Amino acid sequence: MNRHIINRDSTEPSELLQSLIVEIEKIRLRRWEYYRTTPHPQQKRFTQEDLNDSVCPSYKNYLKKRSQRLPSRKMVMDIADYLECTIHERNTLLLAAHYVPMLIDPTGSHLEQLLDIGRSVVQQLAVPAMLCTRDWTIHTTNEAYRRIWGMPPLQELAPYQRNSFYTLFDSVTEARHFAPIHEHVLERAIYAFRIHNEMYQFEDWFNNIVARCTAEWPVFQRIWHRPFDPRILVNNMQYSAIHHAQNGELYRFCYAQISISSYQYPMVMAFMPLDPSSHHLLSVSANQDKLHINRYLAGIKNDREPQD
Repeated sequence: MNRHIINRDSTEPSELLQSLIVEIEKIRLRRWEYYRTTPHPQQKRFTQEDLNDSVCPSYKNYLKKRSQRLPSRKMVMDIADYLECTIHERNTLLLAAHYVPMLIDPTGSHLEQLLDIGRSVVQQLAVPAMLCTRDWTIHTTNEAYRRIWGMPPLQELAPYQRNSFYTLFDSVTEARHFAPIHEHVLERAIYAFRIHNEMYQFEDWFNNIVARCTAEWPVFQRIWHRPFDPRILVNNMQYSAIHHAQNGELYRFCYAQISISSYQYPMVMAFMPLDPSSHHLLSVSANQDKLHINRYLAGIKNDREPQD
């Protein structure tokens, strides 16, 4: 049995097709109504003809019942992409055709249980680590993470600042240990976010994050609007935490994604040093207080901190 198909033994294909068409039309009409007076950025019209010409050449035949052949799961997903479906709308279409729905991230008490497990894992790691959910909200960090990146405790940050992008762009750190991160590193991180959330790009939370980051950092806007090239992540995705410290040295940390359940998120992100300098920095940060860390990074000869 196809692993993407739910049991259809008792249902006629024509019935499934009509159920699918009904759900497609509900979503299509919502999009058509929304964009009726507002031009779509990609010039989509959300008409039956446009859907037929753009993504599903058999759609008119389905509407006129000239074809009773159920579209493939991929075709249903392509239609969902055209209609800019949220994850719940996408699953509505899949279920209407008796295809296995997409796995939705846990919520409520189930999510809290997984977050508790993740917090425990983060605190047990000796390397810098954090726990985040799909929207890259940071739910906990360990001491090593806060020392290396100079990040204050989460409770001292505004809710919108508790996001990995704010750590990455170095906008919420107190000590500002590192100079601006290289643009190609930011590019990898932004592309990773896009790939992880490819099926969530029409969710409100996704667009709110993009809008806030675009307004906050011109470099984010510049990278976001470039043509998307996923090849940038091939063989390089994990080597994304590369920083220039104030003393001119290059510190390299690779990140490892640690799953704590069968879900992709919540996820533990651990950062591991890649070279002797990074090992030394981690060792120094673990054995000295923040004042000494700042002096080490800035260079003793340029130290402007008041003497004890």
